[in-house]
Amino acid sequence: MFCFGIIPSPSGGGLGWGWSLAVLTLLAVLALSAALPSGTASANGAVRLVVIDEVAGPYLLRVGVLPGDPTLGPLHVSILIQDATGETAVDDATVSVAATGPGAASQTEAVNSPQDPQLYEGNLYLDALGDWSVTLDIQSSLGEARHIFPIRAREERGFNLMFIIVAVVAALIVVSLVASQVQRRRRLSRGG
Repeated sequence: MFCFGIIPSPSGGGLGWGWSLAVLTLLAVLALSAALPSGTASANGAVRLVVIDEVAGPYLLRVGVLPGDPTLGPLHVSILIQDATGETAVDDATVSVAATGPGAASQTEAVNSPQDPQLYEGNLYLDALGDWSVTLDIQSSLGEARHIFPIRAREERGFNLMFIIVAVVAALIVVSLVASQVQRRRRLSRGG
C-alpha cells in the first residue's frame, strides 16, 4: 500500500522514513517562515520607527532608523515630512541631521528623491556605544523647526535566528538521510 508517496507502507512503497522526515522538516520550515512577520530588513536588522507622528513647528514627522537597534557604524535615517495636519507632503525642505553623544559628532544633509519626494534620507556614523541625541533641523516654505530624539548605540547581537533555523534544518536532513541509508542497508542484508 502506498501512503501519500512519502511515508513507507508495509509493502515497501514510499520514499523511506529519512526522506519523509526531510520533506516534513522542509514543510515545517516553510510554514514557519511564512508565519514570521515580514518587514523591511537588512543585514544589520530591521527599520525601527523612533518618531511616530510628532508635530514639530509646522511639520508632522515620522522618523525611522536602520539598523533598528543602532550599533557602531553607519546609521541610516529616513524622515517622512508632512504639514502639521498630515494632509500635505512637504517636498521642498532642507533637512540637516546631526548626532551628538559619547563619540565624535556626526552630521549629514537628508535628501529626497523624485520617486518619493516627502521622504528624506541620510546617513550618520556612530563611533561609540551609549546614548546619542539626534537633531533634525528642517526648513521649507512652511517655516523652520527643530526636533530632537534619543537613540542608544549598543553592541551587536551575537547570533541570527535564521542562521540557527537553517543549521537545525540541515542537521535534521543529514540525520534523516543517514537513518534512511542505515534502514536500507538492513533491508538489503536481510535479503529483501
